[in-house]
Amino acid sequence: MLEDIKLLPYFINEDLVLLPQDRKPQATAQQGVATPPPGQEQAPEAAASTPASATGAPVKPASGAPQTTTKTPAPEKENKPAVNPNLIFGKNQKELLVLVEDFNNPVMERADGLLLKDILKAIGYTFDDVAIVNISHCREDADWEAVNTIPFKTMFSFGITTPKLPFTSTLAPYELERSGEKRFLLTDKLAVLRQDRSRKIALWNLLKQFFV
Repeated sequence: MLEDIKLLPYFINEDLVLLPQDRKPQATAQQGVATPPPGQEQAPEAAASTPASATGAPVKPASGAPQTTTKTPAPEKENKPAVNPNLIFGKNQKELLVLVEDFNNPVMERADGLLLKDILKAIGYTFDDVAIVNISHCREDADWEAVNTIPFKTMFSFGITTPKLPFTSTLAPYELERSGEKRFLLTDKLAVLRQDRSRKIALWNLLKQFFV
């Protein structure tokens, strides 16, 4: 809780030291002033702590007296890097995660995209059914965390193995692998598949085991 600290005026009462020859005139000047009985003198500390006006009423601080407020600084919020909004392409309606790597395009080269479209069409999928991630856009830890939390039942990795995505680090090329309810497939990059008919046939034979 914040408390206001009021700055009150301070009064200093000092005893005057009188020389012997000055005592008589001083006493004369004070004639008629009542002297409190012995034992009833007010302590200097008490008199100073509660200043009084000429009428005897306590003196109140002026309305314009300066006031100070002590503020407790708010705790700093941890600033986490924002996830790249262009990291994931597709609606992932059927929970199929597709990993590619292309440093020259937002998602992939057009020719690679046409090949991927044919692969998905062969198993009855469209781009709305998958989540495509171009890992070249993963520059922050938050990006890798976002990819690791994408829900999927099946994962196609086109040439991608990285410790940043633990589920890819133990995959063998052109072998179907399972972990619980999830299925994994690692192949060459799409650009390599486009140029090699035998590898496309090998991929198709593996896909038939998954989807046909």
